[in-house]
Amino acid sequence: MKNKIKNKRFLISCCLSLLVVISSIYSYKIISAELKSKNETKKETTKEVIEKDTKKEKEKNKKQNESKEDDSSTSKEKTEEVKQTDGTISLGTYKLTAYCACSKCCGKWASGYTASGTLATQGRTVAAGNNLPFGTKLLINGNVYTVEDRGVGNGTIDIFFNSHQEALKFGVKYAEVFKYIY
Repeated sequence: MKNKIKNKRFLISCCLSLLVVISSIYSYKIISAELKSKNETKKETTKEVIEKDTKKEKEKNKKQNESKEDDSSTSKEKTEEVKQTDGTISLGTYKLTAYCACSKCCGKWASGYTASGTLATQGRTVAAGNNLPFGTKLLINGNVYTVEDRGVGNGTIDIFFNSHQEALKFGVKYAEVFKYIY
């Protein structure tokens, strides 16, 4: 009789534990979906703001350059002002490489998640050295990227692509990289 009671208690506790695990998994999926949705909305909003600001500044700079005066000191002042109001700082010329989430590119870290914990996304994610903190916005060849991954040295930017074929097609390039300042 005591064994039957113990078995029932054991079964009840196992069922309760299982329910707790299932509800935790379900809650995690809901929270993950909500966070992903919020991050996507926030990302789009940030990108739109940066693009609008960049367009406005380029138009402003174009107008300023069109109304140049012949005086060389005035021209120098205008050039410096463009650099300061542009919202970017040149970091110099970087080596640009490409990678995807496959084991050839990422080895044992081939999960699709970055060193910062985000899911790598083509058109957004880049890997950079420790000299550029996670979250840094970079302007490279007219595209805005976010530093979300590591694995390369200083002086190199590794751009994420969805497929290994696209990464190979990109190859190795050199370009001036700009950092957005807020």
